[in-house]
Amino acid sequence: MKPQILVARAIFPDLLARLAETFEVESNQQDRIFNRDELARALSGKDGAFITGSERIDAIVLDANPQLKALCNMAVGYNNIDVDACTARGVLVTNTPDVLTETTADFGFALMMATARRMAESEHFLRRGEWKNWRYDMFVGPDVHGATLGILGMGRIGQAGRRVRDRAARVRRSRFEIGGHERCKEKGRGTGAALDRERNESAKNSTLTGVTHRLTWIDVASSRRDAGKQPRPNTAMTEHHQ
Repeated sequence: MKPQILVARAIFPDLLARLAETFEVESNQQDRIFNRDELARALSGKDGAFITGSERIDAIVLDANPQLKALCNMAVGYNNIDVDACTARGVLVTNTPDVLTETTADFGFALMMATARRMAESEHFLRRGEWKNWRYDMFVGPDVHGATLGILGMGRIGQAGRRVRDRAARVRRSRFEIGGHERCKEKGRGTGAALDRERNESAKNSTLTGVTHRLTWIDVASSRRDAGKQPRPNTAMTEHHQ
């Protein structure tokens, strides 16, 4: 008999079909968000669950389902899961670290471009039917090409933002200076030696040593702030299930 799992939110049908090859799947393609009681009932009899950030897993949900063996979180963060409670009950927890690093950097770069070129403002103006004729000063904004970019926070996403800049510069064949500021070292967060070397080299090449002072010569600033719990190797759980 196949292990039984819950897929707590809607996912792409081809992925659901792949899961069904190995598991007995209870899906939620209606994409209804469960409250705690509903989630506990949906997990009844399940060996595992494919969950997202909207499913809160705590000790109450776990105690109602002592048969659970694994919770697979489709997210970089895992602040929706009480990892300590899972570890105490022998439930394996997984997440998807780094899968959105480059994607988030892309969005940051897109927002920077949209802000400089006033894309949202002008698009709303157009949709309101207010565009009648051309004007010399209509939605004038600062140029991004040739500008100096300051990245506040040279962690994973900040470094990815630098790579986006590099790719854009190669495509446009233009010069785009960069300065980076890193608030602190990320010791023990599983960044890897390669990223450490890249970060150290970036620090050597960067002249941005004081945020407030250096903002005077930065044309465009991009802030990369960590939100919530960050992905890290769950050593305790890995060892527990070896």
